Amino acid sequence: MKALIRCYLIIVLVAPLFLASCADKDVYDPDKVRPVAPAENPLGEDFIAPEGFEWSMISTLKLNIEVKDGFNGQYKYLIEIFTINPLSNATTVPLTAGYAKGNNNYVTEISIPKATERIFIRQTDPKQRKEIYEYIVPKNGGELNCKLFFTEASSRAASNPDHGTSGWDQIAPMNIEESSVNNLQDNHSFIHEPDGYLTNGSTFIIDGQYDKPLTADKGQANIIVKGTWKMSGRLQGLTIYVIDGGKISGDAILMGTGSTIEIQKGGNAEFTGFRTDTKNTIRNFGTFKAENISRINSDCVIYNAKDATFGVARNIDDFTSSALHNHGNFIVGDKIYTNNNENTCIIANYETGYIKATEFIGGAKAFINNNIVELEKYDANNITNGWLYNNCAFIAKQSFKFTQLVIDNGSITGAQNGDSWESTAISSWNSGSLTLKNGSIMKATTFICGSTLTIDAESVQPSMIQAETITYEWTTYLRGNLVLAVNREVNAGVQESWGVSGRRYEKEPSVKITKKDEAKEEIETCTGIIYEGNPGNPDPEDPAQPDVEDNTVYTYAFEDQWPAYGDFDMNDAVITIDKINTTNGGKQVSIQGHVRAVGASRKIGIGIQFLNISSSEVALSGKVQNGIPTFESGQSNPVVILCTNAHKYCKPNIADDDYTFYCTDPIVSSEYNSGDGANFEIKMIFPTAEEAVKVTNSKNIDVFIITKDAHGVIGRTEVHTANYAPTNLGATELFGMGNDASTHNYMLNKSPKGYYLSTEGLAWGICIPYTEVWKWPKERQMITNVYPGFKPWVLSGGKVEDLTWVSEHNDNIFAKP
Repeated sequence: MKALIRCYLIIVLVAPLFLASCADKDVYDPDKVRPVAPAENPLGEDFIAPEGFEWSMISTLKLNIEVKDGFNGQYKYLIEIFTINPLSNATTVPLTAGYAKGNNNYVTEISIPKATERIFIRQTDPKQRKEIYEYIVPKNGGELNCKLFFTEASSRAASNPDHGTSGWDQIAPMNIEESSVNNLQDNHSFIHEPDGYLTNGSTFIIDGQYDKPLTADKGQANIIVKGTWKMSGRLQGLTIYVIDGGKISGDAILMGTGSTIEIQKGGNAEFTGFRTDTKNTIRNFGTFKAENISRINSDCVIYNAKDATFGVARNIDDFTSSALHNHGNFIVGDKIYTNNNENTCIIANYETGYIKATEFIGGAKAFINNNIVELEKYDANNITNGWLYNNCAFIAKQSFKFTQLVIDNGSITGAQNGDSWESTAISSWNSGSLTLKNGSIMKATTFICGSTLTIDAESVQPSMIQAETITYEWTTYLRGNLVLAVNREVNAGVQESWGVSGRRYEKEPSVKITKKDEAKEEIETCTGIIYEGNPGNPDPEDPAQPDVEDNTVYTYAFEDQWPAYGDFDMNDAVITIDKINTTNGGKQVSIQGHVRAVGASRKIGIGIQFLNISSSEVALSGKVQNGIPTFESGQSNPVVILCTNAHKYCKPNIADDDYTFYCTDPIVSSEYNSGDGANFEIKMIFPTAEEAVKVTNSKNIDVFIITKDAHGVIGRTEVHTANYAPTNLGATELFGMGNDASTHNYMLNKSPKGYYLSTEGLAWGICIPYTEVWKWPKERQMITNVYPGFKPWVLSGGKVEDLTWVSEHNDNIFAKP
């Protein structure tokens, strides 16, 4: 750098001589341009912006939005664009809005802070029904083609009109008939009658009353109960048939390994206590009752036939790696516990089956429901590989907590109340999955998503999650043809405590969001209509054009020494645009802002140049330093001068030549550090909304400062933010002088970089979009000393993830004393 300084001195000495030889001794004429020598980079020799770095913290996004027109082009669909989910924040207003209908997409261009990760598109149809779609913003802007409807990548088979079919490929379905025992004759004999040991292969027919224990000796024996048998002890090696009119009972019965009980139609079994060993079978075509079942051990099968009743007054304490095939009524008075070995446990509730209990706790390789399961509580108990396949109605009146869940043309709800279905508290264990198929629905009071839950609605027919609130505990992935009908999303934004930028959910654009009771889709499953759908207003009409507003605060911070470097405290002029709103059917635009600080020791003017619009037929009103704003004459783009003397604009009572720092130096008199500066407003009424919308795009608003008035044939000295060209009245003679690289810099022999960029790629003016007014450095504090992340952001080429620098500062920001 020192070598460069010596070069600067040579240039400064030689340049006047060169100009003198060409200008007939007029080098000191005030109407001529004196050369401006380069200054040393105050940010350090290593502070050089990467080639092509544009300094912009704003992305331009082109949107092409298509609707699914259900009215054949007769009416318009209102499209509103938000940067905050209007479902989570009812007070937010759209950034912009317009209309679409069949074959007429809504096409617009918006500018948003690069830190904006998502936009939200709200569609209002001609029946005034609202739906929200969420899109990830491409880094550094670009184009988004948005289809506000689900498009299926491939065709799928139509769903069963009565119930779904999921899960049945995971098991061998069981549908059997009663056994025929007519050919069995009583041929029993005892090895030892007092202990009830029957000979192997014998058949014992109980025709009257019998109250002694029975078991097979070293083999298998058949028992046919036509009368009554009060059992006791262990039933080992027995196949028991309880035929019509027969009854078995007992107090603490253990089915030994390999034993079978078949209760035929009209037969009864009643036990106080009951449990099984391994590889037992219970086939019930009649009535089975027990006070309590302490255990259904491994590899057992319970088959409950159509019209049969299997009832347990209290609990099934342990259903271990066994199978239940239910075609009838399976009623448990309290809890059903399954064990943690989900690889073999099967529960299958068929088309005629009804399972009822107070609680179901645990998992299964496959819990398949094709009819009705009714509980107070369901809890999969964090069995990560246990699957529930619900193809019809699953009722959990108080709560429902799942791990791996598939709902196929089915519903998860609370109790049925007349023709309506109530909601229940729904949640998932961590690392769970939820697949909804063929018009399924979950009705929840609250829906809490465990860590890394995946929700996938995978068919052409939409499925719905309906809840008062949905809470994202970590990252939830929402995909497919899903209607998320919720009144509030909790933890929907970035979770700062993670230490990295990350969101609590990831939604595909196909996921549609509405209020809980406003979704228009009707959901009908095997039990009838679960949700009728919102029919909307009966008489369709075009939705009203809303007022729109850009609530991002744009802070413009300038150095005034251009074309040479200044001290880079970026407070010589600080201007904010606080709000841009559009009213009057989209034709009236109001731009409100403040001149916040003036840290220049010279007269400073401030103006705004509006790009890509015409001033023709635009009516102006509002407030600037000289009164009502006017468009400056001699400009090809509309230009409004906010003030000609920023110091006096902020402090009207001071002298015209009082250039004391305003709101940059806390050690000066308090009168220069009071207030919020000078507020301004520019109101413009355009002939059409199409013209007006252009001025609401922040990229078309070019705020600049004037550091020297025009003199002679030389235009005024303007300083713009990086890559914005001067106005027609701005001088270009200083381009390429000092440190400037707006054109080729012959002093330093450097190629052009862009308007108001230095040879090292640095800028004299920056625009900082943020949720509040950016806190500028106090006097004589370089921006790099105040904002540690500023340098990494520049040197990285402006990576979006480095934009956190705008809020991470030390105590050297200006604060009113």
